[in-house]
Parts: sequence; C-alpha cells; structure tokens
Amino acid sequence: MFTKKNVEWSYEALNNAIGKKYYRRAKLPKIGVLLQGPYLFSRYLSVLRHLDRNEFDLLYIPCPHENEIKNFALSHNFRIESLFSLIRDRVQYKIILSHNMWFAVDTANGYIPSIIGDLHARLMYSAGKEKELLSRQHNSIYDIILCYGPRQSSVLAKNSVADVYEIGNPRLDNYFNSPICVDEYLKTLNLDNKKKNILWLPTISGQNAIKSFIGIMEELDEEYNVILKPHGTISAEDSQIVARSKLNFAFQKENDMHLMAISDFVFCDYGGSAFSAIYLDKNVVLLDAEDDGAVLEVAGKDSSEFYIRDYIKHYGVGDRERMFTDLKNEDIWNEQKIVRKKLSEEFFADFRGASGYRAAKILKNICSGG
Repeated sequence: MFTKKNVEWSYEALNNAIGKKYYRRAKLPKIGVLLQGPYLFSRYLSVLRHLDRNEFDLLYIPCPHENEIKNFALSHNFRIESLFSLIRDRVQYKIILSHNMWFAVDTANGYIPSIIGDLHARLMYSAGKEKELLSRQHNSIYDIILCYGPRQSSVLAKNSVADVYEIGNPRLDNYFNSPICVDEYLKTLNLDNKKKNILWLPTISGQNAIKSFIGIMEELDEEYNVILKPHGTISAEDSQIVARSKLNFAFQKENDMHLMAISDFVFCDYGGSAFSAIYLDKNVVLLDAEDDGAVLEVAGKDSSEFYIRDYIKHYGVGDRERMFTDLKNEDIWNEQKIVRKKLSEEFFADFRGASGYRAAKILKNICSGG
C-alpha cells in the first residue's frame, strides 16, 4: 500500500482536510477520473471521447505534472477539479476511475477513492508484470475492473471481488480508426526508405535490456532503421547510454502508434509493449536481459512476459547470429503471425477500434443504475 513516504503531496495536509470523521455533503451522479500524469492522457482520452462533458470531471492532486494535467483538460474543454477542493466541499462521485493504487493513500477514513466515490473502477493500463498488476492486494480496493481480455479476467476472478469486464485496449483504438499516412510520416523521421524499420521499446530502467543490447542494435542499424524510444521513466545511466549511441532516438513526443505503424519489427524486453505489438499484429522480437532478477521481483515467474517467450521469438546477447539470420527468414515470420493471432485471442477481447466506446458504455450504464 502507498504511505506518506512515497506520495508527492503532504500526507498530513490530506488527513487534515479529510478530518477525523468524513461526511458527504453532495453526491454527484457522474464519474471522477483521477489523473496522475501525462502518460495517462492517451489511455483515458480513448474512453472520455465517448462520454458527454457533463458526465465526468478530471481530478488531480497537486504534483509536478499539475500544469500539464490542467493544460490537457483545457485543450479538450474538460472540467477539472483539485482533489483537495473536493474533500473540502465533501463531494462524492458515483464512480471514481483510476488506473492503479497510486491514489489509494490509506487515511484515517479509508482509501481516497472510497472517500470521494461510491464505486471505485480500474482502467487496466498494461499487460505483463502480473505479480504486481493483478495481485489480490493491488485489486482489493476496486468494485469494477475494465481489463484487456480473458487472461487478465481469469486471474482477477481469483484475486478480486470486483465486477470484471473485458474491453480490449482503448489506448490503441486510434491505430484502427485514424491510420496515418506511413510514407508521409517516414519523411518526418528522415529514415532511409530502402531499409526495413525496427522499433525498439525497452521497459523501465532497471528492468530493461538497453545496456545488454545497445551494441547489437547499433550493428543492426547498419542494415535496418533502428528507432529507439526509451520508457518515459528512463534513468540517468540509460539516458547516457542512449545519448552516446548512433541510433535514431524517438523523443517522448513521438506517438507510439505512429512508430508502430511504420515498423516491420518491434523489439521489446519486458512490460506491456510486446502485448501492444501482438494486439496490432506486428512482428515481435523479445530481448532477454542478462539479469532478469528485477523483472522477476515485480512480475513473478509466471507472468505473461515470460509465458509468451514459449511462443514468440526471443534472443539473449549470445544469440546475435541467430537473431540476424532469423530476421531475414520470411517463413519464421509467417509462422509467427499465426502464433500472434492465438496469443491475441488469449490476452485481448476483440474490440479493436471500439474498446474506449465499450468502456464508456459500461461506466455510463453503471452510473445511471443500468
């Protein structure tokens, strides 16, 4: 659980605002959406665009990303409220929507979402790392969980008393609904159009394979366009490794879905990127870190990023020659397409392009008592 030691606002101020006995002065028949930072914008926007403006409010806690959150709300004409003002005015929403337990600070009156909401809903934001994301502890505070598909649903049925709905992945809706002009986008990146494109999406620092594979990826860059887009939480050490490399470096402003669209191969290590690539039917290559202990600690040995290695092509540092040969073997990737289809059916409900609509419809029905 989150404690006063690892939240960015004042725990004492929060408890003082709530008081010893919290009573609710006003109940709003709408959805309160808790926003932590910019990385959630695309995930929530795919759902919010299917709700009327008066059916939800964005909620924030004063934090380093506060101005970005406010600007996001302003740019879309969304109503936004400070969590402290809600607590001060003793307001309660019908549903509080969040993505993880970052907001679940345990106060004298209970968890924050339970204080300001009648029901607490979770919008699943990733696949993999199941020891953390699908654990009983992590999901015990939810009444509603909107998950990706059958695999998550079956685990959550054991680890939660929440009502679980399979919705697919809303963040990827635009890939199907608003396809980009690949040729035009390639020009903006100034890539060699005679080469195939490899998109490299490492997971968070401390759990990725950047240090292990940077040399091999630079070799591949001689024959392919290798585009490296590090995780948003990249460490200073990984940043230095990337800065010294000769690879094309995609800054965070570049849209993952646009980069996926131009890619012939998507290279991942651990975390959710590989599952997005499977969902989008891209050729996936998994890189095995030399030391996966940090991943095991968070994900668990039975987590999906290890499970899919029984089916998806994966390589360690010592497999350089095999990897280089396999990339040119069309038979392998034709077989992998069949494998990906089966994995996609296991991990995702098939609401491609309509996942956000499905999520919004479920929340609206619950909010209206339907």
